[in-house]
Amino acid sequence: MANQSFVVNIAGFEALRTSDKVQADLERRAGAVVEACDSENEGDYVARPSPGSTRGRAVGITATQEARVDNGLHNTLIRAMPAARR
Repeated sequence: MANQSFVVNIAGFEALRTSDKVQADLERRAGAVVEACDSENEGDYVARPSPGSTRGRAVGITATQEARVDNGLHNTLIRAMPAARR
């Protein structure tokens, strides 16, 4: 069996991870999670972009005290994660 090597293009990989298309997809997915959480009370959960220096990020967070209590009791954000896969 011949030896094979694999060279990682770090600059290209970081460019892909920080691209606008990837960030937009992450924001769409965070928005889907928030929509799944916000079925009863609009505005209790919000999605925020949080781009980093080496990768794109987006987060879904609680925006009100009621949402914090609800998430603490029922793990609402975790249970809504499958919505990000659609």
